[in-house]
Amino acid sequence: MALDAVKNFGKVEVSQGYDDVATSIILSAGDGAKLPNPAADGEFNLIWWNTTDYVDPSDDPNKEIVRCTARSTDTLTIARAQEGTAASTKNTDVKVYRMILGLTAKMITDIESDKAASGANADITSMTSLDDGGIPFSKVADLWVHFAKGYILGGFTTAVTAVIEDLIFSSETSQAIAATLDTAKRLSAGVNSSTKGYILGGYDTANTAVIEDLIFSSETSQAIAATLDTAKYEGAGVQYGYI
Repeated sequence: MALDAVKNFGKVEVSQGYDDVATSIILSAGDGAKLPNPAADGEFNLIWWNTTDYVDPSDDPNKEIVRCTARSTDTLTIARAQEGTAASTKNTDVKVYRMILGLTAKMITDIESDKAASGANADITSMTSLDDGGIPFSKVADLWVHFAKGYILGGFTTAVTAVIEDLIFSSETSQAIAATLDTAKRLSAGVNSSTKGYILGGYDTANTAVIEDLIFSSETSQAIAATLDTAKYEGAGVQYGYI
């Protein structure tokens, strides 16, 4: 849906008094330019009130929200009694009446409706794909479950191990998963992408250059074709980008 037109500091003075059925409203000279042009920018609502007696329009018992559907220089065409307000006479002698393009309930509900229609409020677990900043994600609903886990790969007990264990954050439970490392090792460095984790180098009976992955969606692991240029252990893992 198209949201209402907006413009900063859109407060204007009405040039004369009007009864409760008037729909063609003349502003003070030059004030029309302070408002959007409905023909180009779209329609919008205005709050109309007695500024002589009430600094805050909410205090005026005769305040009214009107909808501007057209503007010709300083003359507005309006629809009266918008958003549950009542049309009222605004011609009390020596009083000044103004209109302001301010925040109203319609603006908020329109924004919420627009967000809902665009899917901005969608639960990520219901999504099947996403491309954010050039980083492609696939099967987000599946991956989201695994983003809720941590993994410990390999290590040392009385000997190096190839076991991979998880930690489920929501329940704080842990168990070994079915997959294991191709090479039992310890003191490796870990990094991850949006879909995989990687364990780089480490030590079994000697330094190793092997790089192994852990695919989050399937919880499978294998050595990848690439290896480190230098076999090493106790390195530090860093990464570029974000998940």
